[in-house]
Amino acid sequence: MSLTGEEEDSKEIFKELQRFIPSIEDITSDPQALILGVHRKWKEEGGLLSGKPRHSDRFLDDQLKLKNKPVRSLTPKLVGKTRLRAEDAEKLLGYFLTNWPRAVEGEASESKKIKYAPLLTSDEIDEITGYVVGQIESIGELGSPDGAESPVSQHEEHRPPPGRDLGELIPKLFEESAALITVATERSTVAQSPKTVLIGFRDLMNDLHTVEQQDEKQRPLIWILDLGRKTFRDLEARLRYVGFINLQMRFKALTEFEDRGREERWKWLLSRAVFVIQDTSFDEPFDMKGVKRPAFLAHHVSLTALAPAWASSPNFRTLYGRELEDIDQRSFSVFFNAKGWPYDNEEDDDEPRHCRYFGYASFARDISGTGDKVPRGLELPYPGFNYEDAYKTVYAASTELLGLKTELVDLPKNSGKHAIAQLRYLGFRLVGLEDFMKL
Repeated sequence: MSLTGEEEDSKEIFKELQRFIPSIEDITSDPQALILGVHRKWKEEGGLLSGKPRHSDRFLDDQLKLKNKPVRSLTPKLVGKTRLRAEDAEKLLGYFLTNWPRAVEGEASESKKIKYAPLLTSDEIDEITGYVVGQIESIGELGSPDGAESPVSQHEEHRPPPGRDLGELIPKLFEESAALITVATERSTVAQSPKTVLIGFRDLMNDLHTVEQQDEKQRPLIWILDLGRKTFRDLEARLRYVGFINLQMRFKALTEFEDRGREERWKWLLSRAVFVIQDTSFDEPFDMKGVKRPAFLAHHVSLTALAPAWASSPNFRTLYGRELEDIDQRSFSVFFNAKGWPYDNEEDDDEPRHCRYFGYASFARDISGTGDKVPRGLELPYPGFNYEDAYKTVYAASTELLGLKTELVDLPKNSGKHAIAQLRYLGFRLVGLEDFMKL
């Protein structure tokens, strides 16, 4: 295949780069190996400071943050355990080539006296960085679908699907949570193999029940749904209605299929399950006297509008397509921790972050795309305080409805009833499992 003019220019600039870093391979062979080779040389040229490498991972992390170009999971990426995304490559390669270490006045690089200067001209750095980023994008973010970070494998054809298995992810985080909130206005269940239809939901309920039996902690299981407008002309309304019925069907199967522990499990679900339903046909009057109108909107509860932080998230696009072509398949869990989740590398905030957000989708078991599909989950970034406020309200309303003790501290009197009224104001009704099955 012949090279374009731009590719020829990049090749020439790469030859210039090889004068300084002869160990790096051809520019087209492996973009990740090229960047890691540049990093090794940059680190080596930095020498030692007090007996330790001057260019430690912490030093690099601090420098990238100072320039407002942070790279997540930096160390695993620098040692090749996690694949680089295109934006990582642009940040790292641009930084290394623009800030190349040089000994001052001929002193050894191990000296404390060092200065930084571009290794190439500004145009050359832009040219070679742009070419490498283009190489990464052209092969699908170095083999990782839609930019998601994924482990490097020696046998890419057997690389597992992205994200985490739902059967492991949900029970593990449920242990640390005060409530599990499933937001399923678009899709109430994640597609699985026909061989496991209904079983996956049964197994998940069994796992959650086991968690509570072991720690004796009482947590609401909350589903946020949209009953739909029930008009055949509206495809979205039809799909939401089908999702609603699909969830009812899974609960119905729990009562009708022969299964060990069926009665005990159902009794537990009756005491834990809450359904927060957007229902335009429900017009029962309610009293807002003395109730403060919520600061959040309905879509902060139902996630029907796409949060800006998620629109730009590589994980979100891994789940629902580079062009968001599968956005109508979205399904989420919100793991609510009343005391607040610990967040690494986040600025101090007056308000604790009570929620962790995960999106779900189905993927083929291997990169070939053949065989059964498996449901997987990826964590999504913090979408903003309005969502936190919304789910605190959902949690308070649910514990009130179920008569469970809330783990939120310093709540005013009647806060649970207040929360129910706020959700009702936004068009949501709250029902328990028994009433849900009658809708």
